Amino acid sequence: MDKIYIKLGEKEVRLTEIDGDPKQYELLTFNGEKETSEVLDVLEQKATKEARRVYKNILEKTYRNFSILSGAGTSIDGETLGKTMNQLLNIVIEEVSKDELEKFASSIKFEFKDIAKINLEDLLSQAENARIFLMADIDVTLNKIKAIIVRECTLDLGARIVHTSLLSKILKRNPSLPRAKVFTLNYDTLFEQAAERIGAILIDGFSFSIKRRFNSSLFDWDLVHREKTRLNSEESFIPRVLKFFKLHGSLSWEMLDSKIISQDPSKITSPLIIYPNSSKFEQSYENPFFEMMSRFNGELRKEDSILISVGFSFYDKHISNAIMEAVKRNPNFFLVVIKRSINDSTEPIANLIKLSESHGNVLLISESFAEFVSNYPDNSSYTQLNQFEDD
Repeated sequence: MDKIYIKLGEKEVRLTEIDGDPKQYELLTFNGEKETSEVLDVLEQKATKEARRVYKNILEKTYRNFSILSGAGTSIDGETLGKTMNQLLNIVIEEVSKDELEKFASSIKFEFKDIAKINLEDLLSQAENARIFLMADIDVTLNKIKAIIVRECTLDLGARIVHTSLLSKILKRNPSLPRAKVFTLNYDTLFEQAAERIGAILIDGFSFSIKRRFNSSLFDWDLVHREKTRLNSEESFIPRVLKFFKLHGSLSWEMLDSKIISQDPSKITSPLIIYPNSSKFEQSYENPFFEMMSRFNGELRKEDSILISVGFSFYDKHISNAIMEAVKRNPNFFLVVIKRSINDSTEPIANLIKLSESHGNVLLISESFAEFVSNYPDNSSYTQLNQFEDD
């Protein structure tokens, strides 16, 4: 075995197997010390404890500009919540039927050997491009696939606490600092449900009215106590407020009469989202997605800023390229990447490791979303938010 638990520059916590008889294992600590043992479990526990000690100490620092990027991994909880792309493909094959999906793929000239092993994003991308030129009507099957995606991405937070716990912790930042920002690539409303549960206010670009309309200028709004501000001659910011951006759209968004509105997803028949496909980059330059991406890019260029990426694969190039450029160009930017494993040999992981070693401002952590949130430092110097949670 050879497992990296945490990495920052040349420093890392690493557990490796040493050839020999009897079998032994070596633990490399963050400070460069080494420990050898024949008992794997003991060293695994020490490695996990050491990694968590390191990232807790690093994340206890207060950054002026604080952002989180949430990917699909934050909406997947084993078999009970969310679906991976492979799982979505299996559901599509089961419900649409293998024969219909093969005919659909053939009609758009999509090459495949085994329909059960295709890339669903590539299929949808080619289908959208082919619609312009095809004489055959592919919309029936295409709409079936989209309907399945929408249904499977409609998630209920239920009794889960990981999203509420994360928001509760980051909302303890001093309100006089710029608001914490959450950027998510997910269509679901798990963070919105979590915010409602703890009594948090999301500034999400939509008006505070019965029919909530999108207006990008609302991202520049904030909430203050007018009376306290007048008495103290300085702005008195209301706590429990954060800014929220959905880079790929939402199941709660819909285009009506050329206006983008937000409402209960159960009332929406055609949500405004960027469906999984390899042309996300092009679609992200259409509003409201362009506005969201502009705000995201702006955060990456600010001084004394941190971005915590959790559950993001780094395969979406229009997102990953922006982050990589910030690492290289902004000396005051710090990137934290949480993935279940930073030990695979995929290109995104290899690139992140190289960036960490060459620039020193990329912290890589092997943790699940739930484990990371559980161990994220809880700054008790700010107002506790638990009293706002539902009983």
